Amino acid sequence: MSLDFVDLDDPSQAVDEPGPLAPGVVLQAEDGSWIALRAPGDVPFHGTGPLGSLEKGLWIVDKPYEEAVVLGRRLRGISVRSDDYLKVSLTRIRSTWGLAGQRNADAIGIVSKVAARIHRLVSGAITPDARRLGFGDAGGVAFHLDRSSSLATGIAAANADALGLSADDDASGRMADHFLRAWQSGIYIADRKGREEGSVTLGFAHPRLGYALRIAGQDVPATATWQAASRKEGQSSPEFVAAVTAIGKPAIFRASCRPGHRQAPEYVEAYANGIGSANTYRTRYLGCEIEALSRHQDVSAESVLRGDRWIPSATGALLRNLEASAGGPDAARASWSVGIAAENILASAFRKVRKDAPGRTAEAVWIAARDRTAMLPAIQAIYDVGAVLVSAHLGRIVVRCPRDPEVLMLVVNAAWERGLVGDMDDGEALSACGVDMPSDPSLFGGENVDTLLSCIAQQRRRRALWVLDAIQDEPSSARAKAFRLKLS
Repeated sequence: MSLDFVDLDDPSQAVDEPGPLAPGVVLQAEDGSWIALRAPGDVPFHGTGPLGSLEKGLWIVDKPYEEAVVLGRRLRGISVRSDDYLKVSLTRIRSTWGLAGQRNADAIGIVSKVAARIHRLVSGAITPDARRLGFGDAGGVAFHLDRSSSLATGIAAANADALGLSADDDASGRMADHFLRAWQSGIYIADRKGREEGSVTLGFAHPRLGYALRIAGQDVPATATWQAASRKEGQSSPEFVAAVTAIGKPAIFRASCRPGHRQAPEYVEAYANGIGSANTYRTRYLGCEIEALSRHQDVSAESVLRGDRWIPSATGALLRNLEASAGGPDAARASWSVGIAAENILASAFRKVRKDAPGRTAEAVWIAARDRTAMLPAIQAIYDVGAVLVSAHLGRIVVRCPRDPEVLMLVVNAAWERGLVGDMDDGEALSACGVDMPSDPSLFGGENVDTLLSCIAQQRRRRALWVLDAIQDEPSSARAKAFRLKLS
């Protein structure tokens, strides 16, 4: 009889081992009473006032950071984290699953299951690399995730050594300064937050896992001794950029951006000259940014810093682990919770790595630039039909548009055709205005593998959403089969 062997480091074939203890959830009422539950348990705790009667472990409470810190003081063995620990708030989880306005006692079961699911998925993405990352097993994973103020920060701590492979190795910190000058996270329009009379604010997002793999799955610069070169006399800026790009090595250009013959859209101005972490206007750009900005502005590259070689992205490695352990592309892309786990992993690239600031690794700089560049076509398409940008970050685009049903219809259709999915809460508000969210799969502008979940979300079919998401409660090795059976 033949024997079948599988690679020990293949996340899709790993034998499931007991993972870290899932975080519990605490929902508080206005009268000071609270209800708490840690999945997979089904008997909640009840109490009033302090949380000292909770069992030991990590608990997420539906309070902002400052209040969560106060609640967690002087509690031995109990770690209290704020509402945004998972990057998606408990309030958002409740609204996504149709629990807004329901009693805490009726909501706690679903909310705790989803929180545990997201935490377990992240742990499952890190555990296959635990030994390589230097902490051995699931217990080491839990140590990093549970001691951090947020799940994304915990991921960054666990992945710190791998992220450090693209950090500055110059003791003088000269490259770290260039990384910081090239660093810009997202695109934001000043003074456009909040509500404005006669307008509607809408949020759209690229399918989370697919988008994260798209921008973080590419190679990033390795730690190296960087070299400098200047543009030669008589050489045009486009010729200089093309010559450097043809070498095929990492490059950061020193360049200036000025208005061209036509007025550039406001989001391009924010992209080009947004004030970054160094509190100065940007003068360092990557090649992909120069290519995008050159369509709207006059870009003059004067010099370049060139790295030595490319290496696989540490963030991308975790995302591929997540996809594999979730049952492969089809099952993973059909899960809302996998998407939230992917968003946390992607955000971890921008969190502090030990004493380094977010922009001081080349990986963070390159992922941030790819993120901004990837969102530009969708932003332009939405601008073309009458909306304006509020913010754009990690594939999520928030816009403001007139409270006009015709304009709103054009905006949601443009977003769908560019592969964006609207917020469920927005869909319900739009329906009240007589505007239906599009869900025709033939018009969806994203990848085919993302169409199923995107259509279900646009149609706000929460029961179907839950059936697909619950597949992630199966053992990792059984998720792909469970997905196929659900669709058969």
